[in-house]
Amino acid sequence: METIFISPAEMETAAKLIQMGETVVFPTETVYGLGADAFNPDAVLKIFKAKNRPADNPLIAHISSLDMIDSLTSDFNPMAQKLAEVFMPGPITLILNKKPGVPDAVTAGLSTVGVRFPKNEIARKFISLANTPIAAPSANISGTVSATTYADVKRELSGRVGGMIEGEDCEFGIESTVVDVTKAAPVILRPGSITLEMLQSVFPDASLHPSLLSDAAVEKPASPGMKYLHYTPKAEVILVYGDRKKIAAYFEEHLQSEECILLFREEFQSFSKNKLSLGSASDLNDMARRIFKRLKQVDLLEFERVYIPAVEETGVGLAVMNRLKKSSGGKAMYL
Repeated sequence: METIFISPAEMETAAKLIQMGETVVFPTETVYGLGADAFNPDAVLKIFKAKNRPADNPLIAHISSLDMIDSLTSDFNPMAQKLAEVFMPGPITLILNKKPGVPDAVTAGLSTVGVRFPKNEIARKFISLANTPIAAPSANISGTVSATTYADVKRELSGRVGGMIEGEDCEFGIESTVVDVTKAAPVILRPGSITLEMLQSVFPDASLHPSLLSDAAVEKPASPGMKYLHYTPKAEVILVYGDRKKIAAYFEEHLQSEECILLFREEFQSFSKNKLSLGSASDLNDMARRIFKRLKQVDLLEFERVYIPAVEETGVGLAVMNRLKKSSGGKAMYL
């Protein structure tokens, strides 16, 4: 199919495509999304076709104001309202009990729906002009690395979607934190830039879903990112645990020509070959912004294998390691 490329000044075109039942790629502060009218099941199914996405993997409904939330749920409870007050608009998705009119295609047949109010101004204007919640997963072929730049999403989805809105590189670089607010206390289903520690500053009894604490299987995922292999480049990904300097020294000697390594700035300058920067080790938000972009670069540079240093699983490090463990499929080495 022919994809219409749309500048931020031409977003009425994107809104018309949505109203015609087409799909549109749009930038957000987390990753680029592939959207359709959340109340048009036929349009939503085009998302799954474009991505080759499993039908039991639910989507997230994006809104441009909290006024839109009433069309999706009648259970915008006090806990959800408080989290919205503190963290919205921003990189957080709330899992709420859905209204009957929300199509099963959006929710994978679940009784709940994920709702997100993005911070990105282009995303919000686009949704507002479309005048409907936009159902959207990340804009990439299912299972591959999420796109955080316009160049990457254009390369991957041109000819598979109705339209594509040009935007800048994504601010956070990893998908939103998904929080179930249908229980007695908030439960993180997918970690992101809104961390457990941030949630616990509002609700001290906020917790992580058991699947984030073990390798437990999730048969009916309430959130994207819980069940399937995700964030996987063509190159083999291997996580490396150990002291960063020891890791750099080892691979300076042992790295092969078909391999590359992602390094923090503190070790980057002294390393001589096949390297890409993760930013500073003292700022894991910087690593989060870069990680998907770097994995895309690994494939563009045609490396067969990439080594990535593991980080502590606290704060945003939990979200980064969640993505990297899925990227690696559990492959790791210890130095």
